Amino acid sequence: MQECKYKKEAQKLKEEFLWVVAEIENPLAKLELIDSINKMALSHLFDKEIMVFLQNMEKLKDSDNEMDLYSTALYFRIFRQYGYNVTQDVFLSYMDEMGEKINVDTNMDPKTMMQLFEASHLALKDENMLDEARIFCTNNLKNIIPMEMPLHWKVEWYNTREHISKQANEKEEGVSKLKLLQLAKLNFNMVQAEHQKDLVHILR
Repeated sequence: MQECKYKKEAQKLKEEFLWVVAEIENPLAKLELIDSINKMALSHLFDKEIMVFLQNMEKLKDSDNEMDLYSTALYFRIFRQYGYNVTQDVFLSYMDEMGEKINVDTNMDPKTMMQLFEASHLALKDENMLDEARIFCTNNLKNIIPMEMPLHWKVEWYNTREHISKQANEKEEGVSKLKLLQLAKLNFNMVQAEHQKDLVHILR
């Protein structure tokens, strides 16, 4: 009975979230929401919606939309993770005068540095444009936050609680992020309850 109630509540929150997201036109804002969805282990609830958005954004990739290094790294990472053939050439405008490495320095904000770090670990074997950026970000992020490995190397579920807590503490404005956080908390509790039920069954 309680499980049925949770599922209905989760479906209601999902519908409310999608209704709010439908009003968002900024591609970067939607990419950030997809990033949050993945970090909070909710991607299975939005597979169809995510793929439709990525397909639509892929059609606009050659448009005149200007992107900074942060949004370029996020774009590269999300699309690579979903199997799109995004080349490292998206970073060409950030290369140094010699065209050998991406321009990075200690004044770079942590948010951009984090995205670049994550993106650099999705480079293919013969792609070296992001090599120096990976080393730079790894060394400098150690002074800001504990860095062990990129997110996609980790077991998703074990990091979910951390991301939910972080999102709650940041108290960012926006109905979409609030709805997503509520859904993430509910989904986490539902999965935990299911795991506990399985454990009781195993220990019988």
